Amino acid sequence: MLPFLPSDSIFESQAEQNAYREVSELDRIVVAHPALSEAVLGIKRCIKASVASRSPECCMLLGDGGMGKTTIAQLIMNNMPSATIVENDCEIDTVPAFYMSLPSEGKLSSLTEEMLTRLNDVYPSAGTAGSQSKRINTLLKRCKTTIVFIDELHNLSLIRKKDELAGQRVSNWLKDLFNAEGPVICLVGTNDCKTIFDHDTQMSRRYKSKFILAPLLPGTSEEPGNLQRFLHTLSKEIVKRTSIKATPNFTSYNLALRVFAATQGNIDYASTLLKVAARHVLLAGRDVMTVPDLASVWDTGIFSAQSVTVHNPFTMTERALATAFRG
Repeated sequence: MLPFLPSDSIFESQAEQNAYREVSELDRIVVAHPALSEAVLGIKRCIKASVASRSPECCMLLGDGGMGKTTIAQLIMNNMPSATIVENDCEIDTVPAFYMSLPSEGKLSSLTEEMLTRLNDVYPSAGTAGSQSKRINTLLKRCKTTIVFIDELHNLSLIRKKDELAGQRVSNWLKDLFNAEGPVICLVGTNDCKTIFDHDTQMSRRYKSKFILAPLLPGTSEEPGNLQRFLHTLSKEIVKRTSIKATPNFTSYNLALRVFAATQGNIDYASTLLKVAARHVLLAGRDVMTVPDLASVWDTGIFSAQSVTVHNPFTMTERALATAFRG
């Protein structure tokens, strides 16, 4: 959302403004598909196991961009809000969970300063690397930090390729975070990160639990896949939250196959398809979404880098679509 309210003159009419506002409400929808639910439960199990364990049970959350990794982290963090407590006559602002990223340039100073900032350190850039590391360990305990999400793990591979020594320093920094009294560290990255620690027995042992977010598949004509269920749930929410009264039958295998051709089962792309189609419908003053609306969204070029087909999958014949899948 913009940090300011643009002039109403940017909209052609009140109806247009209302259409955009209605569709913006759809951004709040989170559809709990099986992989998302399993990842949330799995990470929570790691947290619970770490409470009574001698050392934290760390994990990895992996998936392509747009598959919901940030959403999962946010769902967990929302259930672990910060609070102000009094301990030894001092007020402490707790930080039970926080989210940060691994910088692509691999500067340890950037990593350290970001973590200190998340832990409410007043002077995150002050001190030597050694003193900053000690402050991190102290603050993680003082702030009652239970889990830390570190995103962009795939940047470690890029850092290693450019500078092997810099890559080793980042790996060592991640190792130093792991201690008997430390929080759960959840490393977040693309599927390529599954093997990132295969040649480091210490790290691979610490990150045994891996939660993979695979693309949603359309299943078969006899057995619906997760993509149909996802689309059906999202379409019901669109009808519930907007003026749209009906949508195409997203439980249809044929339609799900066309959506898969456009999105390759990527959650963000699939959601965008339906949300932009909803906006097209409302802007046209209609209340029924149709397959041609989906075709119009594909024609905007949003899916050019993601689509399996070079032609619009929502206007192709079944035979042409089958040929496109066979390559």
